[in-house]
Amino acid sequence: MIYPLPKAVMADVYEGHVSTILSDKVSIPIACDRCDCETEYSIQTLKTLPSISCGHCGHTRKFSQAEFEVLKQFLIQAGFHFSN
Repeated sequence: MIYPLPKAVMADVYEGHVSTILSDKVSIPIACDRCDCETEYSIQTLKTLPSISCGHCGHTRKFSQAEFEVLKQFLIQAGFHFSN
């Protein structure tokens, strides 16, 4: 027998409170500060706060904790979730 979802759960679905779990292997494009070209890095790599290099011009810089927090908040607001 099929049972309908409780009203509270259905309200959450309709209000956009459903999250998609992202794999740590998902690639996120990061724009270069120098040439604005994008190079993709996995969430797993970005969690380690690495030095990142542009695939186009070779410019290298450190990926900061603040940038990671902004990325994380953006993904949460867009309905995505990943483990810490």
